[in-house]
Amino acid sequence: MNTKKTAKLFLIFISGLATAQIGINTSNPLDTFHVDGGKDNPSSGIPTTDQQSNDFIVTKTGKVGIGTTTIGSGHMLEIVGPTNQIPNIQEASADIYMIPGSLQEKSTLRVANFQGKETQVTTFDGSYTGTRGDGIPYANLGVYFSNGDNISHELRSTVGGSHYFVINSRTITTMTASGNVGMGIVNNVGNLAPVSTLDVKGSVGGNIRALSSGTVADNDFTLLVQGSVSLPAASSANIRRIYYLINDTSAPQTVSGNFRLNGNIFNSYTLNNSDGGRGISVQSDGNNWIIISKF
Repeated sequence: MNTKKTAKLFLIFISGLATAQIGINTSNPLDTFHVDGGKDNPSSGIPTTDQQSNDFIVTKTGKVGIGTTTIGSGHMLEIVGPTNQIPNIQEASADIYMIPGSLQEKSTLRVANFQGKETQVTTFDGSYTGTRGDGIPYANLGVYFSNGDNISHELRSTVGGSHYFVINSRTITTMTASGNVGMGIVNNVGNLAPVSTLDVKGSVGGNIRALSSGTVADNDFTLLVQGSVSLPAASSANIRRIYYLINDTSAPQTVSGNFRLNGNIFNSYTLNNSDGGRGISVQSDGNNWIIISKF
């Protein structure tokens, strides 16, 4: 008889454990597993915000709260704490949570309430090679940032190894797996891949200034020559660099440098005022400045 009573009591005890909420340092656990690090929670009711700041909780659905016992809808991880405990988050609190995958998205890790901004990292189904509504391929990894004024910034890394920097669904820069770089705002265009090492879909700007004496600088592009000037010595430090030199006066002007044209090497070139003689473009091969055009 005593054996039967003991067995019944044991079953009742096991049944209680199966449905119990476990509390550490608290007699008032609010969910499946609840730790009160500061031992300051009340014996009943909901702890205050200050009392929750040292709590850790796991719900029956697997959600986790740190510094809070309240986990927002759709959040898997909720963290609340002072800024010196959450680096790079300037608000007193932030939402950090996972969004279940949908469509081709596998999952999204989102940080919201970041000074009115939002950042998220999304992974996509690597087998999907279609395009989104903006004509840009789906990514197998995407980083999204919104600054709170309806301007979104995205970095998408696609299955094929290309990378797209996108602002408000407009492609600004593209880099392919082969190293080609495309620049320019492109939207809803079938072929977004740059076909050259540098493919610019738009205008190109370069520095322009007048020079009456001295040496052409590293950051120069177009020079309005107004006196005797010199090119820097062609070397490995400026190989492939291009300059445009144009006579900006009514008199001939001399440019000094180690020039090469038609296999001939010479140390100066005179810019005059005739068509085909007032300007030249040169490019360094590391040894000489090759005259590649006259105008």
